[in-house]
Amino acid sequence: RAQGEIADCESELSDAFAADDLDQAAALITRLKYLRKLADDTRARRAELRGRG
Repeated sequence: RAQGEIADCESELSDAFAADDLDQAAALITRLKYLRKLADDTRARRAELRGRG
């Protein structure tokens, strides 16, 4: 799920830069940062759980 949201956010970010909407771009960069962290944390947690099974 996070990967789809990351792709959507990257597309919106591209549009924001193309429109020279730096406020929107800044907000999307923050969102993208947190989505990537969520994806990384989820990946790490899944690996941890696989190691226990």
